Amino acid sequence: MNPEDGYAANFARKMSNPTSSEYINLSGLMCWDAVMYCALKAGIIDQKKFDRLRGDHDLVALSDFAVAGPNAMYRLEPGNVIGFFEGARIVHAMLCVGKGLAAGNKNNCVGIGSMVGWEILDLANGLAWQAAAPDTITAPALLEPTRDLMVRRCPISYLAYK
Repeated sequence: MNPEDGYAANFARKMSNPTSSEYINLSGLMCWDAVMYCALKAGIIDQKKFDRLRGDHDLVALSDFAVAGPNAMYRLEPGNVIGFFEGARIVHAMLCVGKGLAAGNKNNCVGIGSMVGWEILDLANGLAWQAAAPDTITAPALLEPTRDLMVRRCPISYLAYK
């Protein structure tokens, strides 16, 4: 693991307290931009790159590593970006902080968490993982009762190369 991945995860964890110095900033960003902000604060990217990158395109891709179920989520190293995809379109992003936990904002779209607020959630045990498609969860949908989302991951330090 790249040490910077751990720095980003530590920042994400520390800022989940509503009294922390960055809680309001993280809670006001789109989910993927909040994860990229963790990369900025960890020194993985600078302000210029943060301003240039688009979290909904540059953070994690459908072609990245699959997270194949709750056990894989539990073993995922801190500092991995977790992307949730409906087809080829990313709909949500979070940052793994270790032991199946991830930090994010606007998390209710994956079936757990709040509409707004930087928070740490148990993805290994809290998501509706599908047994028949282990890299897929069932989540609330906008027009239908539920939708299937594929789960992918990549180290946040990969942003330095984009």
